[in-house]
Amino acid sequence: VQRVDYVELDPMVIKMSKELLAPEYSAVFKNPKISVINVDGRFFIKKQDKKYDCIIIHLGDPYTAQLNRFYTVEFFQEVARCLKEKGVISFYLNASESYISADTGNFLRSIYATLKTAFPEIKVIPGESAYFLASNGKGLLTYDYNLLMQRARERNLDLKYVREYYLFSRLSPEKISYFENILFKDTNIKVNYDFRPSAYYYGI
Repeated sequence: VQRVDYVELDPMVIKMSKELLAPEYSAVFKNPKISVINVDGRFFIKKQDKKYDCIIIHLGDPYTAQLNRFYTVEFFQEVARCLKEKGVISFYLNASESYISADTGNFLRSIYATLKTAFPEIKVIPGESAYFLASNGKGLLTYDYNLLMQRARERNLDLKYVREYYLFSRLSPEKISYFENILFKDTNIKVNYDFRPSAYYYGI
């Protein structure tokens, strides 16, 4: 990792983190590779000229108009512009490990369809939190946990949470098939726009 731009609207979040987190966690802010930027994330992306290998959105579900701005066609297109070739965007939404209701299915399908307007390749890791991964290049993303672990070993990654047994469970063919059947079920689902917030509607 050469550089991390951490965009956080509220500077008090950083201030309190430094004061209240355990030293091993708060020490990360002293790393010269990390740049904390206190600005609205949507504004930051819109004005950004740099290209990123990865953009991680950590905001939670778009159940408010404020958060919905980060899950629209317009925003995803802006993110795609800021990614390098074969760059990746990642975010998570609440889902379920074993059963997706009709309403939740509509909500997840709307986000998936919206993401599809900006990115040619998308994978979704099922679970209580469904992790959406999208790339502007093809052939990068995979559900093959063996390949993922091989890549991790080749890069000498020090993985603390993502283990082989974890990926084996989360990326089982049964879970992937069940989740994709839900995402691909209705091609007439409404796409989420800034001024036509369909995902916000499905969430309600």
